[in-house]
Amino acid sequence: MKKWLIVVLICGLTACTPSAMIEKFTDKEKVQIARAYIQRLVDGDVASLAAELDPALRTGQEVEHLQAMRALIPPGPPTVTETVGYVVNYTAGGDRYNVTFQFGYGAKWLVVNAAWREGPNASRVITGMRAVPMDRSLQETNAFTFRRAGPVRYLMLAAAVLIPAFVLTTLIVCIRTPFPRRKWAWIIFVLLGLVKFSLNWTTGETAIQPIAFLLFGSAAMTTGFYTPWILSVSFPLGAVLFWFKRRQLQQVPAVGTAEGGEEGAGLKTET
Repeated sequence: MKKWLIVVLICGLTACTPSAMIEKFTDKEKVQIARAYIQRLVDGDVASLAAELDPALRTGQEVEHLQAMRALIPPGPPTVTETVGYVVNYTAGGDRYNVTFQFGYGAKWLVVNAAWREGPNASRVITGMRAVPMDRSLQETNAFTFRRAGPVRYLMLAAAVLIPAFVLTTLIVCIRTPFPRRKWAWIIFVLLGLVKFSLNWTTGETAIQPIAFLLFGSAAMTTGFYTPWILSVSFPLGAVLFWFKRRQLQQVPAVGTAEGGEEGAGLKTET
């Protein structure tokens, strides 16, 4: 985590690109292996690539699939080359690598992925290749803009702003409201939202998690510079119930206090 924060700070001060930042966390040798796989695809070496595929992927049509993938690549060298994804999984069956690049060809863009598994003696088996043509770069496609905004996105954005404001206001009132029992439990309850509703800002895809909690009832996150923003909100059940229960909570007698009697009467000792 400290290394990540240092890199973020350095990139912010030196104006380095997101791709350069990602490359600081990659194994350069593995990135070159992925580039070599993609270059072989560009060069039309599909027969040998097909021979190196994982046996589970061989259907008898792998050569045709690779040729169709090659046809998606525009002619000539790309004007932009960026590493946009790097994933490593260390498993007992061999280390798995997944590297994704973004290539720019003027007004055209292409996202190409190469994945493989390494076994003993650095032997490699290709576990996947993919090429996706795009009209815009990933940065522009997944930017948090209102170009594609519609009623659902605006509603989600409003909820993501208003729910935390409501929860924060309720939290302050809860802390300042005098009631004798379980205030700490109510504070925690107020802070948590129940049932998570999520929206992919780029695609508009929605999801619901019935068993999930969000602090302050809202969150906005992205997993990287090139990935979509995800807005999430949850129903502020604790905050809503507090307002319904506030008057009743203030009337609950403290422990050891007899109803209608003096506070602490139950703790007195006759002498």
